[in-house]
Amino acid sequence: MSPQQLQAASPDSGKAPPQTLASADLAVIAPNRESAKIPALADDLLRGASEIAEFVFGNRRHRRAVYHLAVEVKPEIRMPIFRLGSVICARRSTLLRWIADQEGSVSPTPEGAIGPSPTRPNSTSRGRRWSAP
Repeated sequence: MSPQQLQAASPDSGKAPPQTLASADLAVIAPNRESAKIPALADDLLRGASEIAEFVFGNRRHRRAVYHLAVEVKPEIRMPIFRLGSVICARRSTLLRWIADQEGSVSPTPEGAIGPSPTRPNSTSRGRRWSAP
């Protein structure tokens, strides 16, 4: 606050300091405020593993994969979720950022390569020998 504002807001003056919004996050809380930059929290929130699975995998039946990615994998690649009571929740924007980070952490493959090159085993596999194509 500038010295002029502090002087104008002194207890003897009877004037209150001007109210300013210090954070844009307050726009999420106030339902009547319009903000094009920040979506409403309700629009960004996914409640339950089924909703998260539908958003990430395109099918609600993959909710078990959501639990797996949220708990059972290495901490650095865990799905960013939180709990509201006993319901697991996630923000769409956070999941999109997490997916982008996961894409960026994948090492690039040589041009034209799809996956590891197939190798033929030297020994028999279940009693059958590999034959040349």
